[in-house]
This record gives sequence, structure tokens and C-alpha cells, in this order.
Amino acid sequence: MKRSFYKISKKIHKYVGLICLFWFLLMGVSGVLINHPALIRGISIPTPFVPTGFHYKNWNRMAIKEVVYSKKRANTLFVAGRMGVWQSNDGGRTFSPMDTGYPLSAFDRDTNCLLLTRHNGKKTLYAGNRSGLFFWNFRTRQWTQITHKDVNNMGIKDIVLIHGTPVVFTSRGCFGIDPSNQDPTLSPMPLKLDTRPLQTVPMVIGMLRIHDGSILGLPGKLFVDVLGVGLIFLTISAIWLWYLPWRRKRLYKRTMDAYLYRWMHKYHLKLGIYTSLFLLVLTLTGMIIRPPFRHPIDNKTIPSTWVKFDEFSGNQYPEIRRALYLEKDNCLLLATKVGFFMGAADFSKPFTLTPMGIPVSGMGVNVLESLSGDQILVGSFNGLYIKNLISGAVTDAIKENNPTMLNFKKRRKNRAVGAGIKKGELLFWVDYRQGIIPVGLEAKSITMPKAQNFNNQMSLWHFMRAVHTGQIFKDLLGRYTWLVIPAGGMFLLISLLSGGYDWLYRQKKELRPFPIIS
Repeated sequence: MKRSFYKISKKIHKYVGLICLFWFLLMGVSGVLINHPALIRGISIPTPFVPTGFHYKNWNRMAIKEVVYSKKRANTLFVAGRMGVWQSNDGGRTFSPMDTGYPLSAFDRDTNCLLLTRHNGKKTLYAGNRSGLFFWNFRTRQWTQITHKDVNNMGIKDIVLIHGTPVVFTSRGCFGIDPSNQDPTLSPMPLKLDTRPLQTVPMVIGMLRIHDGSILGLPGKLFVDVLGVGLIFLTISAIWLWYLPWRRKRLYKRTMDAYLYRWMHKYHLKLGIYTSLFLLVLTLTGMIIRPPFRHPIDNKTIPSTWVKFDEFSGNQYPEIRRALYLEKDNCLLLATKVGFFMGAADFSKPFTLTPMGIPVSGMGVNVLESLSGDQILVGSFNGLYIKNLISGAVTDAIKENNPTMLNFKKRRKNRAVGAGIKKGELLFWVDYRQGIIPVGLEAKSITMPKAQNFNNQMSLWHFMRAVHTGQIFKDLLGRYTWLVIPAGGMFLLISLLSGGYDWLYRQKKELRPFPIIS
């Protein structure tokens, strides 16, 4: 019976592996690349090779993250997002790109924030993207990068204006801009956060840190890279172990590279058994952090002692996502990965963790803006909410039966990534999938320029992430795309378990580690 089971297991390992070889190879390559975005940040996928499902339509897919209206010219506005920065002088009917001097790669030009200011009558537009901080000279009509050793090649998260001074936020700190010089300079600000150790952390974050290895810091990420390279080798060696005997049998070639076959077989077995347990863990955690297995643990937490990483230990700042200056109270509100912090705008005291009672996605806050009437707007992949700072009331800004929401299809979960606010009033908001959603019967949607349809370059990092999450097959599978990760994960688990059983059976029976080939 054991030998019969071994024969079945051997066939399962062989044919499941052959059928899913391409998928396993994609997982290994994409996993290694997305773990180190700095290595591929300058590479972009040309538009013809980008799947149509990833082309921008109606400013969706984070084509708009930030909108700034001019106070002097009512019809002038600027929008920023993954396609860089664009300007409109006719209220949004037409746009022109502002790309002179801006980064060329799709990864680096991905812009998070804008700030339009005037200093001594001089108008300046600041933009923060993944590669640093830039300012637009309206006279020469070109971008210039503001350099600083702690900001260069560092993603800028937000820019706010405090008493006439622009303040720039990175994920771990902030800097003030001195606009008096012809070339603005940066100086660090004394930001301190009262980051007391948390008792629990979201289970999804813990699973993600295990999956990418960051739970152990850089050594953990490098170890996961080694496992990814190991999966690549197992895939390539499996192809040769099938191809060489097939070539000999079908083409009647007497020489079939016996040395290469033996070498491949030997190290396929060794590397496979040594990495199988770790690959099982990576496969399981990868399945857990994606739907449908993610839904049951979305609201679950685990003790922080189980996952010892810095932002939950109190040893360094949690990652800052957005910032907002509350002029009436002269204070700053920071949205971080562990919650909201509030403190004095002069940075005289440490910022303290402030509960806001607003549902926020584990991916963090995308929208943090002021509204009229002492209200703020907070948006994430969990929806869009309005909080009254006086009463503390939180209301859902997206109503299912609200007649003022034009052309809006209600989804199970709304993903707010941007908003257009003019004089304290919400004109529209941006959904990740659908793009611009007008608010109010008289609101006009901003028209995405047709020229942008021909410039749908995609950064290699975002492309690899789409591969690793299975979203790259959206055009082919449509609504069933969510099945890719569960099915692919199951096949990889079956391949690992059957291969491990085969190895243990051969060891116990003292079978030859590989066949003799003449």
C-alpha cells in the first residue's frame, strides 16, 4: 500500500509541477524583485506590454491622489498621481503634463502630494514623489529637485503649509522648507512621537511580515530572497529533469547529458527538501494575506511580542502616511500605520496617539483633508468618512442611496484614493477602480486627457506586484481573478508535500537518490 501511495505521490509531484511550472517560476522571480524596489525603480514597462486592465480610465488606479486649486485663478487646478503632475486652466476640461525636469521612470514619477504657495509674490508648486521633493518654476516652466541627504530617493508622503512655511513629511520624519532662497533648502524639524509599545497588532500585518521576511529585518528579507531563488532553481531543474529523458525517448538520442541530469537531480532533491518547510510557510502566509482567506482575519489581532518589528516596539517612528494642519487649533494631525497622532504645530511637545473612531484599511490612509465647519475628510481602502472635530461624530461620506452621488456603482468595499476639495467643499472623490465620482448634482467631472491613454507605462515593480498577487490575469479571468492565488497556492502546497513525501519514502527504503543513466 505504501509503495502504491508512493507511485501516486510521485506522479502527482511530476504532473502538478509540470502543469504549474510557469506559475511557480513567476512567483519566485516576482517575489524577489518586489522585495527590493530600489533595484528596479528605474525600469518601466512600455505601454504596448501593459495589460489593458491596467490602463487608466477616468483617472482610476491612483492616477489622481492629490488635487490643488489655485486661489487666484478659479479655473486653474493641478492633479498628481501615478502619471505625474498635470495642469488645467479651464476647470478640468483639458490638461497638459508638467514633465520637464521630472523623473522619467513610472516608479519615480508616482506623486503623492502637491502644495501651491506664494512667497513675496512668487508662486511655487511643490511636488513629492517616490524619488524625492521637487518644485516647479512657473517662469522657466520646469521642475527642480530639492536635494537633502535624508530625502534623496526617499518617498515624500505629504506637504503642508504651517504659518507660511512648507513642511515636508517622509515616512519617518519631517523637514521645513526655506523658500526665501532662489533654490529652496531643507532643514530637519524636531518631530517626536510618543510611541508607546502596543499590546496587539493586526494579524494581517504579522502574516505579511512573515511572508516578506521583514519580521527579522534585513536578514529575514535576504533569507526570503534565497528561498525565492531556490524556487526558481527548483522550477528550472524540474524542466530539465523532464526534458532530457523526453528528448532521449522521442528523438532517440543516445547521449542525454548524463552529468547534467545527475547534477540537476541531486541538487533538485537536496534544495527541495532543505527549503520545503520554509516554502510551505511562505505559501501559506501568501494565501492568508489575499482574499478570500484574508477576510476572516481582517479584524483579528495578535500579541505584539509575536512580531517584533521596530514601529510596534516604540524604538522608532511608525510609518507616516498623511499629514494635516488644523489652523484653528494650531496643531498637526498625522496619519500613521498604527493610528493618528496629534501635536502642536511648533513641535514643542511629542505627538500623542489620538483615537479617531474612523475605519482605516491596513494599507493606511490615502485621503486626509480639511472641510468647512470644523470637519475633516479621511479616506482609505475602507471607504471615505467625515469626522466633526467638535462633536466627534463620524459619518460615512458615501451613501448607498444618496441621490447626489452621480454615476456611482455601489461596491462591497469602496477604495478612496483621492479627493477634490475647493474652499472647504468636497467636489468629487476618486475611487481606485472607478476613478472620479462627482459629488452633488451640479458637480462636473474632470476629464482625463486622451493623450494619457497612449502613455500607460507601468513601473516594473508595480508590474511584478500585479504578477505576484495574480492581478495581472485580470483581462483573462475577469471576476474570477481572485481564484489565482488560492489555486496556485494549493498546487504549490501539493507539489511541496508530495515531493517531501517522495524523498522521505526513498530515504526509508534506501532507494537510489537518482537513476543510473548511460
